[in-house]
Amino acid sequence: MPDTGLGSTAAMIVDDVVPWADANLPTSATRVDRAIGGISAGGASAIRLVAARPDLFSRLGGHSAVVDASASALNRLAAWDGAVWLDVGQSDDLRGSAESLSTRLTTGLARAELHVWPGQHDRAYWRQHVADYLRFYASR
Repeated sequence: MPDTGLGSTAAMIVDDVVPWADANLPTSATRVDRAIGGISAGGASAIRLVAARPDLFSRLGGHSAVVDASASALNRLAAWDGAVWLDVGQSDDLRGSAESLSTRLTTGLARAELHVWPGQHDRAYWRQHVADYLRFYASR
């Protein structure tokens, strides 16, 4: 989950970050062992990336994710056979878009879970759920 301060492109993640991680960290370079996710705008990037390259990832996390993908990208994501974890705070302005995305994905092949917990769009909310996120990313 690089925090570059810039909009991450699929090419940057796929061409730079993934190969770097595989070369420098004890990773498994198989789809079944690769997950991606992000918080807020990072969640939007993760959603777009999986829609563009579903062959690389088996799990996608969107934590209070901004949903700004195109309709065609969301259709590709709904047809993806991966696991999707979405969560959002009950008082988060993005709750409606997270609920809509979850509904859209569950009408396809994607295995989407939506979690709505007390909280809002802030670090306190995300901090409370880090252990939940890590369990999802570690699952198969």
